[in-house]
Amino acid sequence: MPLFRASALEQVGLYLTRAEQAGAQGCEDWDLSLRIAEIFSIRVVPESLVAYRQTRSSMSVRTEEMAASFAVTMGRARQRNSDLPAATFRWSAGNFYVYLVGRCMRWGHYARCFRFLKEAVRADPVLLLSTNVYRALLKSLLKLIMRPSGNRPAEPVRPRPKKTGEQAGLNSEKGRRFPFISNRLFEQIELERWSGALKDGG
Repeated sequence: MPLFRASALEQVGLYLTRAEQAGAQGCEDWDLSLRIAEIFSIRVVPESLVAYRQTRSSMSVRTEEMAASFAVTMGRARQRNSDLPAATFRWSAGNFYVYLVGRCMRWGHYARCFRFLKEAVRADPVLLLSTNVYRALLKSLLKLIMRPSGNRPAEPVRPRPKKTGEQAGLNSEKGRRFPFISNRLFEQIELERWSGALKDGG
């Protein structure tokens, strides 16, 4: 949850309207944050201060609309920052579409997962090294096979009791001790990307 000074808003302007996003909505807060970060110094508080409640009426459930809003946000950001490498925007897009995959899986919109997984990998092929991509693909496929009405909204996923020992599978101590080689490569690449981004921003 960002906290901005009123003087910053006076300088960069307010949220994008639906009209400015061709009728879409969902990423206007991201757009505002980017515009402020391009001018002002920002800091991150290393702790959780608010809770984020989601319901069937939440904006994040409307993933198609959010994808359209994201395209507008990134298009505007690229115009303002033409000196940034295209890889930076592809990296951002990959992470955003992975986020949409998570929203689709949470609400039972499994058919949409395939589209956003494809967009994520197309934007950032490095995601092919992440086992989470294959888990999402397999789970979506199985859900659609077992329940033809895969696009029907589902109840939000509730936290389950923490598993221990062998029941935890890949989340067990053994799984963490011996992660997939591809995941190690993916995490290393992500670490180098973040390190490079921090250096450029510093």
